Amino acid sequence: NKMHGRLSEILGCEVGLLHGTSDYMLHVNEEHETQEEWDIIWKSLFSKSLVNPCTVATIDQLLFTMFNWGRWELKLMNAANSAIIVDEIHAYEPYTVALIVQTLKALQSLGAKCFVMSATIPTALRKFLVNELKLDEARRDTSYDRRVRTSIKLQLNKTVSCALPKILEYYVRKKKVLVICNTVGTSKAVFQMLREEKEVRRDKRVLLHSQFIMRDRAAKEDLLEKLREKRGPFVLVATQVVEVSLDIDFDVLFTEACPIDALIQRLGRVNRRGERPPVPVFIYKQTPNASRVYDPELVEDSARQLCSKGRSELKEPEFMEMVDDIYNGLDYEKKFQEELKKTQTLIADVQDNLRYVYRLTAEEKVLQQVVTRESDYVTINVIPKVFREVALNLPKVERYKRVEYAVKVPFYRVQHLIEPLENGVIVADVDYSEELGVRYTDRETEAFIY
Repeated sequence: NKMHGRLSEILGCEVGLLHGTSDYMLHVNEEHETQEEWDIIWKSLFSKSLVNPCTVATIDQLLFTMFNWGRWELKLMNAANSAIIVDEIHAYEPYTVALIVQTLKALQSLGAKCFVMSATIPTALRKFLVNELKLDEARRDTSYDRRVRTSIKLQLNKTVSCALPKILEYYVRKKKVLVICNTVGTSKAVFQMLREEKEVRRDKRVLLHSQFIMRDRAAKEDLLEKLREKRGPFVLVATQVVEVSLDIDFDVLFTEACPIDALIQRLGRVNRRGERPPVPVFIYKQTPNASRVYDPELVEDSARQLCSKGRSELKEPEFMEMVDDIYNGLDYEKKFQEELKKTQTLIADVQDNLRYVYRLTAEEKVLQQVVTRESDYVTINVIPKVFREVALNLPKVERYKRVEYAVKVPFYRVQHLIEPLENGVIVADVDYSEELGVRYTDRETEAFIY
């Protein structure tokens, strides 16, 4: 959504938007204009078919074309001879990377040109992409190589909850403070400690994670991006949802230890352009609850790499050397090749079975779980019970606003709390707070959510 807004301003043309809730966003963006309902419908149809000169989409919308889903034939036709940019390629698991490669190969055969990018591409992944997609490597901007943006301060014998005195110290010094935790449970615990400190005003602190309804999360993200234009103290406590997309810049970072590529993304949220002296980054040990989010061995290897440097101020190339040292030891090239064979077989089998079927009918979420992701972490969009009446009583023409009250939660956590389906609305009997998000009675299971 943020990228769509930026490109609309820069390009000066109609920019399409395509993801699970893009219809809602199109409605909201047109609310203050004198647009007829049919105008919005046409905008939606054009976005879903990739008709516009430029479209911003989630990767699944492209991957689904391999499985005859949605307006797959129109998407393929409009993607032919186009330019396709895939950002943050490092963020996907090897299986999904392989599926992306297979999809891009099909589009290349139709004349498309591809550009794949990330700030943290391990050499093994880069070689795999170059070889399979016959890509040239773009000239890298080396101007940042000489810059030292951060000063690393390892606190690996302490948890991030011990950082509160330091957080308050920087807040009093009128700094913008960023705290990144590996799980929702830890982020809430730190934020609740912060709420008890009287010197931190309510309008100067925000908690952000994946467990907020869309309306509240969008409001928080807008507030954070506006911080660039404001001076004065502020504290953001967040999970890894801030690692990509948001254009934010803080003065100091407190973070739990994480894999080195994720850490580099987090470092990109402080002193972003390297125009200031190195800013402090405090790294604390990962809490045991986060072991389901990040492999403890990978986190420990990353911490050892940082310790081995023997100094706090590192240049950008040194971080990339650590990425290669860690991931090359995991034999990633072999893993990518194995996953590529798996996706080739899957696509061939599905397309063979769909040979006489025009279109596959399936829920988007189901299709994601079946063909584009390998994960046992199944989520579901629900409406917390406190919003049940307002969501059900929306006029027919405004039912698209129901998504404002929806939040993605683990299915295993709410399966016994889901109420009988009513008018297509899935309601879960969970508590909700605008400041804290979804609240569960069992804190232990909540801690694994990110």
